[in-house]
Amino acid sequence: MKHVVVLIQLLLVLTFGYAQVPQAFKYQAIARGVSGGLLVNKPISVMLSIKVNGIKEYVEKQYVTTNQFGTLNLDIGKGIAVHGLFSSINWGGGECYIEVAVDETGGENFVTVGSSQLLSVPYAFYSGNASNSSWISQAPSTIYTVSNVGIGVQLPSQALDVKGNINLTGDIYKNGVLFPVGQSIWNSSGDHIWYKKGRVSIGADNYWSSSFLLVANAEDFIADVNNVNIASFKRESLGSVAVLDIYGYPNDARLSAFLRESIVLHVSQDTKDLVLSTESETGRIRFFTDKLLAENERMTIAKSGQVGIGVVMPQRTLHVKDVIRLEPIPAAPSNPSEGDMYMNSQTHKLMVFDGTVWQACW
Repeated sequence: MKHVVVLIQLLLVLTFGYAQVPQAFKYQAIARGVSGGLLVNKPISVMLSIKVNGIKEYVEKQYVTTNQFGTLNLDIGKGIAVHGLFSSINWGGGECYIEVAVDETGGENFVTVGSSQLLSVPYAFYSGNASNSSWISQAPSTIYTVSNVGIGVQLPSQALDVKGNINLTGDIYKNGVLFPVGQSIWNSSGDHIWYKKGRVSIGADNYWSSSFLLVANAEDFIADVNNVNIASFKRESLGSVAVLDIYGYPNDARLSAFLRESIVLHVSQDTKDLVLSTESETGRIRFFTDKLLAENERMTIAKSGQVGIGVVMPQRTLHVKDVIRLEPIPAAPSNPSEGDMYMNSQTHKLMVFDGTVWQACW
């Protein structure tokens, strides 16, 4: 059956001469049935909930009988507690409401019939909360608590849980070390930021002492979504420099590596060239077919341009350590120049062009 409970007033009729904080307050209402008639001299059950900021902090139920006028008088705080403690209600935590549910038969089938805001809460309740505070005073000027503290948050989940902005004029320390506030170790200009010292790790639990930038667990590293300067890595130490640039212009995809001193590896999509060069005084370009061991060195290009095959320090423009084989062909190549040679598969002779005709070497 539907019920209607009309709230008449909320009264504090406690004796303020009590030495202790009151743990109840008077509540009075008129009960009417669905037809609007008064529920006179009728036993009913009432469920009362105190809500702070929409959260039920205390719930109790009472079994009462209305008087000849349909009025019910309750001492909220003296009923059968269903949830929470009356003494633990955070009266200063926000807007306080009373929610009323009734069962006209006096049973347990409660139906919510209304909710009313407590527009004023007795100072005694505030002071009662203060006397039970978890804050501890320690002379001369220190107070502390072992509980979580919420500012604008009713149920703080952290040691300090703040809802809103913080205006900080002092410093913040992390594990005794000053944590910068209002300033950054990063430098910025427009949309760009950079870091002048120290090491940076992305996706790692710690930094890597031998690397200025560590990107962990990453399949791809893209530094610019516009495909320009996709990645750039640089390291300077004791006068030497190592740079890796992956360039990504749509019509000019390039890979450039500048290694120690002036060693350059460059691939350009424009000219389709692979450039490998060295500008050092004694630099050689050396090719290995396995690990960087002397026995695995196959070819060397010296600073002078002399090429050694199987020779570490070539003494001629082409210096070969082993047999040279010219694959025989049946006829002389067209448009020869003086000094060209080939092995004739018909005569089995080595032929050399003297500028006019081909001459057999024997």
